[in-house]
Amino acid sequence: MSGRAGARAKGWREWLKGVPGLAAGYGALRAGWWRLRGALPLGGRARRRIASVWGGDAVRGDSPTRRAPREWLDSEQVLWGYVFSRFGGKDWYHYLAERYCREPRELGLSLCCGDGHVERDFVRYGLCAAAEGVDVAPEAVAVCQQEAEAAGLSDRLRYWAGDVERTRLPRERYDIVVAWMALHHLRRLDHVFGEVRRALKPGGIFIVNEYVGPARFQVPSRQVAVINAVLQALPEYLRRLRGGGIKERFDPPTLAEIIGHDPSEAVCSH
Repeated sequence: MSGRAGARAKGWREWLKGVPGLAAGYGALRAGWWRLRGALPLGGRARRRIASVWGGDAVRGDSPTRRAPREWLDSEQVLWGYVFSRFGGKDWYHYLAERYCREPRELGLSLCCGDGHVERDFVRYGLCAAAEGVDVAPEAVAVCQQEAEAAGLSDRLRYWAGDVERTRLPRERYDIVVAWMALHHLRRLDHVFGEVRRALKPGGIFIVNEYVGPARFQVPSRQVAVINAVLQALPEYLRRLRGGGIKERFDPPTLAEIIGHDPSEAVCSH
């Protein structure tokens, strides 16, 4: 789409959203489009791109436990002041261990395991005695295996490369299945949930730590306006950026930017 045509299309969208009585219809149409789009299969090129992105992240060590803080859940102040306070002042793993795994469960499975830090911690914190991990990126699987060996856990951790949106999991094999910021990257949620149910032993648990929000981070314009109003109300020292400069406004990424980087990003998060 040319720049002029794209501007015209954007103008029409903004006009529709501003017409009384049409705004709700526009929102329903947009939500319906994303439900339809989410049901369509990804092409081979998109799947290769996804594997490349997540394999590259694992190789570079770009996980929340190893990178410099850059997202809100990387902040110790947010975690301890807002999230962990709801768990009685305990971190993720201590809370889960005390509530669900007073004795280590036998075997866990991590979906879209990335660099493997979640299942390593599940074993270290005693949530399960052993764990397996599956990821679409062979490079990530290789990193997981290397990290397991480095941590002295190679006899308790096993990995394989696979697409969880197409994989058939073994029946009643796992005591725990965990999806750690993984589900919002998946389209075929009905298939994945069905396989999780099939794979859990009786009494098994499914642990989800997840982003839920607008698909592809396409935040509604009204919400963007509220965010920017709050941002402008904050004193300048609270809007200072790590690399220098002052945060003046929030502009959500465009759909093209999101899909161009990672076709799976927040694809069905709505």
